[in-house]
Formats: sequence, structure tokens, C-alpha cells
Amino acid sequence: MPKKQLIIRDFADLYRNDPEKDFTQRFLHDISKIRDSIAGQDTSFDKLKFDEYFEAIFRNLNEALLAKDEAIQIITSIEQRLVDNSQKYIKDGLIPVDTPPETNLFLKDFFIRGKMAIDLLGNKLGHFLGFNISFFFGEDDTNFERKLDRFTNTLGGYQKTLFEEFVLPRIRQERDLWIHEFCKIRNKIEHHGFQFPYPEITAKSGIIELKYFEIKEGEDIRKSLNLLWAYIFELCEDLLALMLSTKIKEPYVLKMDFREERTVGEPKFSIILNPAMFGASMQKIA
Repeated sequence: MPKKQLIIRDFADLYRNDPEKDFTQRFLHDISKIRDSIAGQDTSFDKLKFDEYFEAIFRNLNEALLAKDEAIQIITSIEQRLVDNSQKYIKDGLIPVDTPPETNLFLKDFFIRGKMAIDLLGNKLGHFLGFNISFFFGEDDTNFERKLDRFTNTLGGYQKTLFEEFVLPRIRQERDLWIHEFCKIRNKIEHHGFQFPYPEITAKSGIIELKYFEIKEGEDIRKSLNLLWAYIFELCEDLLALMLSTKIKEPYVLKMDFREERTVGEPKFSIILNPAMFGASMQKIA
């Protein structure tokens, strides 16, 4: 078993907290509460069809999480073994670095499952809820702004405010930050396969160091994998909640909590009475 101190779980530069710690709570429990509230207001809402797509998204996000963690554990255990035995290996002049073949499988599965979650959200659940959002995750920017305008115009005043102030800036940033590159890697895996590259090996001050291939230049692959999974989960979560919010009927609205100080386990979404009924600004409830 690898020593825990070597596992990178740095989300300080991401959002409010570690999404892995309350993934199941937020995605299954909190989103399901919104679904139940909508179904209670509208008996024509097809809960079974919603659940079919929703559970498939959750399953792929969860399997991507498991694949990521398995790959990270293998990489870290190899690194730990080399660190613990550096003096012996350097003295012998032989540094054994055997990357198990399952590492390749876990890395491929991470990208495949992550892309499946995105596609299910955009092509299945999005369409079920009456929205075309698949273009958010496309590699072609040619018609992005036109499709964005069309999507924005389908939102009501409150949802439009939430989207434009909180969700859209992230989408624009993350298309350049990870979406394009993530989709390219996934397509490369599908059409050309993937082989985990052999790491670079250096010995500094009697300690062996490994440098694996980088998804993002200058960033440890383990940190990149953790961040990518968190990006996928939180964007899926926010877009799904936003689309669901359009199905909530007055006098209720969905509150989306974007506070940076929100703690693990604290609900990100809640259904409340519309503050506009009491003269409050719509922006105040986000």
C-alpha cells in the first residue's frame, strides 16, 4: 500500500472543497430531491426516464472516479517503492520500473467513462429536459456563440441570471482549460489506442525520482487526473441543476450556492420561495 502523504489531492485552486468527499451526497441525494419536487408539482414529469439517464451519468462518473484512483494508487506505489529503495537501486546500478498493464486500462477507462458522462448529459438527459447543450463539450468553435445565444434565450429571467453570472464564465474558461484537450485524448484512445508512456528517471541527492507524461504541461499527472474528474463532475452537476431549475413552478425557485466557504456536506442546491415575491433581487439568492 502506498504511503498516503504521496497521494496528491490538492483542490485548493479548484473550487470550494474536495468534490470527491461529497460526490454521492451532492449528485444522488441533492439532485434527486430536486427531481422529486418537480415530479410533485408536475405529474407528467417522467421520473423513470429521467432516472434512466441520470443513473447512467452517475455510474460513469463513479467509474471514472474509481479508475482514476486506481491509476493514481499504482503510480504512487511505484514511486514509493523507488524512494524507499533508492540507495540499493543506485548502488546496484539497476532501477526497476515496471508499470503494470492495468495502469493503461485504468487511464483509458477514466477518459472513456468521463466522456460518456458528458455525452449522456448533453445528448440524452439534456434533450429529455428540452435543451441542446452538447455543443458546450464540442471541439468545433465555429457555431459556438450562435448556439450559446439560442440556449440562453430558452432560459427564464432567474435561470438566465444564474447561467450568465456563474455557469457561463466557467464554461468559457474550462473549454480552453480542459474540455478540448480531454475530448482529444478520449478520441485518440478510441481511434488509435493508448499506451502509458515510460517515465523519465532521475536520481538527485541519492533519491530516485520519476516523471510521468503530463496531461497539462508542468503538472503532476496525479494532480491533473484529480482536477479533470472534479471539473467534469462539477460542470455536469451545475448544468443539470440549471436545466432542472426551469421545471420548477412558481412560487418556488432553485437556489444554487456558489459560496467559496461552503463546507463539505452542505447542500449546494435547495428549493426556496421566490425572493422576488418579497421584493428581493434575483441575484441575491445565488
